[in-house]
Amino acid sequence: MDKICNQSDAVLQDLLAQAGAAGRQTAEPGAAQGTGICPVDLARQIAERTVEAGCGKGVMCRDGMRQILLILRDIANGAGSSDDLPMLEELLQVIGTCADCVLSENAAREILALLKKHPEDWRMHVTRKKCNYRVCQGCIKETPAVAVPEGGVRRRRRRTNA
Repeated sequence: MDKICNQSDAVLQDLLAQAGAAGRQTAEPGAAQGTGICPVDLARQIAERTVEAGCGKGVMCRDGMRQILLILRDIANGAGSSDDLPMLEELLQVIGTCADCVLSENAAREILALLKKHPEDWRMHVTRKKCNYRVCQGCIKETPAVAVPEGGVRRRRRRTNA
């Protein structure tokens, strides 16, 4: 089991390295929209990789990380509720301290750090269903395209009673 968890831990470290060390490239005050890394999306990616690569032998590793992934997917897809954040934080704390698997433990700690370091981004996803980085597809609201007939907009003539 340790061999599997050590290989899985390397997967998590690779993901964090690709993301630019989690906290450093997430939005800074004044950053333009659409730049940086969304902490919610990064947390979702960490949870997905952990579920895929985890050994699944421990309850926290198998069921706990799957539950975290479901919550994170809901938040990223714009279906999160205000109850999700406290529940997510509590679940992450339990997994971070009680998991038998090093991978789940480290993943829970990384996600919890993202949750605590970027509370405003998480609140925006949950309350306003908005991703400042325009990454989370469920939180992107597109403006509907209006069909304009060829030749431009036609105006209705007013009838005059003469």
